[in-house]
Amino acid sequence: MIHETAAKRMATIECIRKVHDGNIFYFNTLHYTPNSLHTNIPSLQNHKLGRRATAYLVLGYSLPALLDMNSGTPMEYLKALFSLLQEFETYQSLSGFDASSGSSLSRARVGQMFKSGMGLGSRSGMRTGRRSSAATDSIAIDTSKANLLGIPPSGPVDTGSPIDVPSPVGHEFQYLLTPHLPFEPDFSTTFATLCDTLIDTYGTLLSLISTPELCTPAVGDAFSKADKLVRKILVSNVMREFEENARQGAKAEVAGLGKLVLSPLI
Repeated sequence: MIHETAAKRMATIECIRKVHDGNIFYFNTLHYTPNSLHTNIPSLQNHKLGRRATAYLVLGYSLPALLDMNSGTPMEYLKALFSLLQEFETYQSLSGFDASSGSSLSRARVGQMFKSGMGLGSRSGMRTGRRSSAATDSIAIDTSKANLLGIPPSGPVDTGSPIDVPSPVGHEFQYLLTPHLPFEPDFSTTFATLCDTLIDTYGTLLSLISTPELCTPAVGDAFSKADKLVRKILVSNVMREFEENARQGAKAEVAGLGKLVLSPLI
């Protein structure tokens, strides 16, 4: 069961990756070009891609190192994967952004999260205090310069306080790595790399469960929990969006074909 489900999930993720590249028929129905993707799929509109790429980069950046260190047994591997995916969901919730649906509660939160100096979590041994202090000192220096020059302040300064703009500042993750990003990553490259990483994740799991004796009920339950989160984060909402758009596109083409066929008879 685990091998069959993992193989299906790997094929699905590969299909999603190819669809996002464009120039492909979605399950032999509607043809998507790169331009039509950004026009017809809401979550792929240009103003949303930076936020999605940031979230996907955080997950893809965290997967390899964690799983390499927890690949001794299938149970250890699956527990680490499940914990990482749970932390990624927490990260999305705290930053006000859901990568699975491409929605954002606050457009400024993801960018503000990195501006306010979110660290690499407890595994990196780094803390946000130094960066927050440096940011405060910089603001103080800029304000003093403005006063010396006689320039009135243009408005209240956004210090990245969690009270003003909710963000994951101060929240430390055990497994999820959240590096500081000076710019928004490229969505196409980030998404393709995440898909390849997830495919490798399932492939490594299959190599760990090489015999039927290793497919214990506990391993099966752990696999179901981790796989459910992968479906929720990457597969379900993305596929649903493409399915709805492909269905609407097919109906429009059939209606147009009907008019073309019936017009000489009317």
